[in-house]
Amino acid sequence: MSAPVALVTGGASGIGFAIVRALVDDGYRVVVCGRSDDRLRHARALVPSLDTVRCDVTDELEVGALMGHVAARYGRLDLLVNNAGLQDNYRFAEVAAIADRARSEIELDLVAPVVVTHAALPLLRQSTNARVVMVGSGTAWVPKPDALVYSASKAALRSVTTGLRWELAPEGIGVVELVPPVVDTAMTAGRDDDKVAPELVADALVSGLRRDRERIAVGTMRWVPILGRLAPGVLERTLRAGVDAGRDVR
Repeated sequence: MSAPVALVTGGASGIGFAIVRALVDDGYRVVVCGRSDDRLRHARALVPSLDTVRCDVTDELEVGALMGHVAARYGRLDLLVNNAGLQDNYRFAEVAAIADRARSEIELDLVAPVVVTHAALPLLRQSTNARVVMVGSGTAWVPKPDALVYSASKAALRSVTTGLRWELAPEGIGVVELVPPVVDTAMTAGRDDDKVAPELVADALVSGLRRDRERIAVGTMRWVPILGRLAPGVLERTLRAGVDAGRDVR
């Protein structure tokens, strides 16, 4: 049997690239898409086996072309990791104009993973063990004050993830929620939080996939889903206290 095929959006840097490397080490043939040709070239220089495709996942036509490439080259898709994302940090009441900034976050953080997953379904159905991974955030439970639109997008994505899991289960397609803590990437540059290496998140994902986990919460995020279900008030007070003290969630 040929090696499984994975597609990682935004996989040329940060958490995405760490996931890519972990999947390659685990025996996957990996397709990486991103918007930066330079980052894609750099990723392939570091991991020559990568299949890199320039694609803006907020552009439905480009997403269609990406899936056409995967179909032509591999004929199936075993794992889709919706990793591409944007966190635009600003104080809501202090910006002069917000419409374009809000739309760009919602398009990338919420609409894009929905569109990409829908476009990938015909290929996922060709696999005997297909999984879709949505990269979530602790802000899906408690919003980050200077990233309200990002937080709202992740909360909505969490709802989509749960609904898709129920809908696609009869077809044998698993839907996995990955919840990382604050990770040491370009997106968190300048923060003083205790950050984890992206490789820790990638290793947790691969381990969780092997064990067929539906939610993979990493590090300090492991207790967030539990408290969110059993004691949401305690969770909110705890995370708000951390935010007030200058700590953060992804």
